[in-house]
Amino acid sequence: MFFNRVFGKCQAIYVSVVVLLLAGCSTSPPNTGLENVQRYSSERTIPEYVLYEDHLEQTISNLMKDELTITEAVQIALLKNPFLQAKLEELDIVYADMVQAGLLSNPVFAASARFPDGPPSGTNTEFSVTQNFLDILVLPLKKKLAGIQYEQTQLILAQEILKLVADVRRSYFTLQGAYHYLNLQKELLNESEASVGLAEKQYEAGNINELELISFQKDYQKAQICLMKTQSQVFEQRSQFCGLLGLDCLETDWKIQQELPELFETGYTLEQFKNMAVANRIDLSIAHNETQMIQEAIAMTRQGVFETIEVGVDTERDTDRTVLTGPILSIGLPIFDQKQAAIARKEAQLKQSQKQAQAIEQSVLLEVWTAFNQLDLKTQIAKRYKESVISLQQRTMELSKKYYNNMLIGPYALLSAKREEIETKLEYADIQTQCWLAFIDLENAVGKTLIQQVVQDKQDAQEHPAMPIQNEHHNH
Repeated sequence: MFFNRVFGKCQAIYVSVVVLLLAGCSTSPPNTGLENVQRYSSERTIPEYVLYEDHLEQTISNLMKDELTITEAVQIALLKNPFLQAKLEELDIVYADMVQAGLLSNPVFAASARFPDGPPSGTNTEFSVTQNFLDILVLPLKKKLAGIQYEQTQLILAQEILKLVADVRRSYFTLQGAYHYLNLQKELLNESEASVGLAEKQYEAGNINELELISFQKDYQKAQICLMKTQSQVFEQRSQFCGLLGLDCLETDWKIQQELPELFETGYTLEQFKNMAVANRIDLSIAHNETQMIQEAIAMTRQGVFETIEVGVDTERDTDRTVLTGPILSIGLPIFDQKQAAIARKEAQLKQSQKQAQAIEQSVLLEVWTAFNQLDLKTQIAKRYKESVISLQQRTMELSKKYYNNMLIGPYALLSAKREEIETKLEYADIQTQCWLAFIDLENAVGKTLIQQVVQDKQDAQEHPAMPIQNEHHNH
């Protein structure tokens, strides 16, 4: 009767182990990492882009048919940038780790045979199956921790995507500004060429001396050198832009819009940008996720005070052919090591992680404040330059033409006024470029592409005119 009760309990233990093992062999969760990465990124940038395309080369070719817009350039980079494509493979690596974390360790089967040297002469055999029961206890925590690590990887990759998007946008505006500057330099060279041509004719006619001619020739040579320097800068910027897009040195049959777009006001206050940054900055989400991972690791360490808890079934046939069957329990006693040091270490890491998250948030807000004021100042400089210097220069050119037509000034004065007008445009082009780069810095600080947000909010403001958004200036 006693044997039957023991044997019944052994059978129950064995069946429980088998059921748990079958649970450990359950179907893996679907790998939705790429979709999540795209969702995290799309919420903060251009929703229409994709990270994978079946007909890649045809898609790239279609995008490059006409002048590349900034949105098309970003799309090409996300599809072709080799560094990003390599980093995206990290998803499958961490996904495999997550699947592994959801599996139980394999049961251990042991067998032995012993041969007696006297009667009874039957062979003593023993068989056992054991399973680490501690794996079963901590399995839910392991799966949860692995899931958080998988989500962390997705956030890190989304941050990499946003960084690439920002780099492409910055490079696009820099290249656009370089092209704009180059076109103006060509105009300046044409004016200088016209001046030196006129000077050579007047020198041949004896109207000017050689010293005056050399002055015009020197200005022309300087204009040529400036043009060559600008061409070198365009080539350098074009190469960097090409590398970001993942295009090789042979793929040069592409062009971008060469005129810098007009500047515009975002319509947001500094406080709105700060709130936007707290809601969108992925590095803040990563820091909070890191804290959560450490908390889960502490909980798992506390449950793992026992090194091993092995349960199983053992059956033995003695030399007299008596069969003995019963349960096995093996526990590593936490006498010397109770995980105090490991728990203390992780608790210290938790405090460190919490303080790092606070530091990152403080740094983000400071970054937003700096970028906002930098953009505000540079926009005011551009606005004043356009309304005063350019306006005055245009008036100067109008009067110069009028005076020249009335024979009040000579051709050199008219050419000089034209040259000053082009030089003014060159200075304004540089200011425009700096403004757009400051705008990209503000986007980086906020953690979100702002152009789409501004357009959407302006549409909403038109639909609900009772809630206008006011600008906030002078937050220096």
